[in-house]
Amino acid sequence: MAIITISRGTYSGGKTLAECLGKTLGYRLLSREELVQATARRFGASQDELAAALSHKPGFFDRHRFTRRGYVICVQAELASAVQGDNVVYQGQAGHLLLSKVPHHLRLKVVADMEYRIKAAMEHTNCTRDRAIQYIKELDEARDGWVRWVYGVDRNDPATYDFVINLEHFPISSACKTVADIVQRDFQTTPESQRMLDDLVVTSGIKARLAMDRTIPDDCLEIEARDGVITITGTARSLDDAKKVRDLVHGIPGVRRVESRMETSP
Repeated sequence: MAIITISRGTYSGGKTLAECLGKTLGYRLLSREELVQATARRFGASQDELAAALSHKPGFFDRHRFTRRGYVICVQAELASAVQGDNVVYQGQAGHLLLSKVPHHLRLKVVADMEYRIKAAMEHTNCTRDRAIQYIKELDEARDGWVRWVYGVDRNDPATYDFVINLEHFPISSACKTVADIVQRDFQTTPESQRMLDDLVVTSGIKARLAMDRTIPDDCLEIEARDGVITITGTARSLDDAKKVRDLVHGIPGVRRVESRMETSP
């Protein structure tokens, strides 16, 4: 049992590979669109606003900047919950970074050269070559900026992946078999790796609840979960805010104890 996240450039073949892996391994597929729908149901958010928060980083003076940040945190929480049961292939924005510390998670990067991507874009959208080039470049730039905004890293850095595969000259069937063999051999769930994922589910869920509570500034707080024990560090705006945070965390399923090390602003 394992988790596979697939990061890919536009029209690089990642979706086709994901479908092949799901069929070969018997894993369920999770797309970004399905994730957005589930997040909207869970947190009562707009699907359009969630999709926008996952597409482009906000401008510095964007009045929705902090709202978008909250939506991203909610999507992260839903992703952690969605993969908690393993046996899943997720293809979407930067899932490999959220789940990077989960040992039974394979971080896969799919690439292809520009000519391969242009041809695929023209076939799928029936557009001109110039329009295909423009579309791919614009979307790549938007995704690069978004990942830097959320995670502070370069999404094209190979060090953030376990395996990078070029589909230009590598048939999907061969790529699928290679990845499936790696997963079955080297990425099996253990009790310790499952505990780490369970802790991530709790941590991300708490962060989402805090982000959606507009009365609690949470940008200076750090949350850590371990076996149901929640440690909160950082700075709260006031004693009342610190109490709100503790009360909110106490009420979340899976929390056994809260250790507060919050300081308050002078």
